[in-house]
Amino acid sequence: MTCSLCNKEILGDSHNAHPIGNEECCSECNSSRVIPLRLFLSGIYQNKALVLNPDNSIAFIKPRGTAFELDELQEQVKGYIEVYPLRIPRHIVLVNEEGLIHNMEFNNLASRVFGMKAVGPVMICPEAIFE
Repeated sequence: MTCSLCNKEILGDSHNAHPIGNEECCSECNSSRVIPLRLFLSGIYQNKALVLNPDNSIAFIKPRGTAFELDELQEQVKGYIEVYPLRIPRHIVLVNEEGLIHNMEFNNLASRVFGMKAVGPVMICPEAIFE
């Protein structure tokens, strides 16, 4: 059996990849992508933003202060920020405004989880820490 997220052969246990997909994934993808995403979507991280990268990695980012400043947001999306029109309760979704112009890589993870067509890193920031 092949992991639906990394396409490597599953050795040992397989796991449900939801919310990334309805297929099976390997233990490594489960612990590095699926579980962190489930925890974030549960709402327990109100002091951290989630960054979905085009390489299918996930990162949690805390602001330097009580809220993110513009330079921190731009650093995460690798350029000018744009608020993406996707609505997630109590969160703001940010992408690189010039991602298509700069031929940034398609974000398959953001597409699979949220159904969005975005390129480059996608940042999902709780409203409470967005200025």
